[in-house]
Amino acid sequence: MAADEIEVPLDVREDLPHWVEETALGDRRGAIAQYRYGNLHIRRYADRYTVHADAADPRRDPLGHLLRDAPALLAAAAAAPAAAYAAWRAARALRGGA
Repeated sequence: MAADEIEVPLDVREDLPHWVEETALGDRRGAIAQYRYGNLHIRRYADRYTVHADAADPRRDPLGHLLRDAPALLAAAAAAPAAAYAAWRAARALRGGA
């Protein structure tokens, strides 16, 4: 559990209110399901929920969410084209087409 998350045991609240929306956005981290309500990101596990507040709601501000809440994902996405290009150049060099 991250330092900014709280845990809520399922025996405290098993069902979420109807206004909490299930979502596929976000890192599940082994959760059964995940939900959003505004900037709240809620993950459901077999025995508990974890809840944390994001700086930006990815449904309304995807770029802001990547910049503030998931910079590692943004960095990986930015590095992928450079890695693909380096692999292409290495393969080309091995074939003698440098």
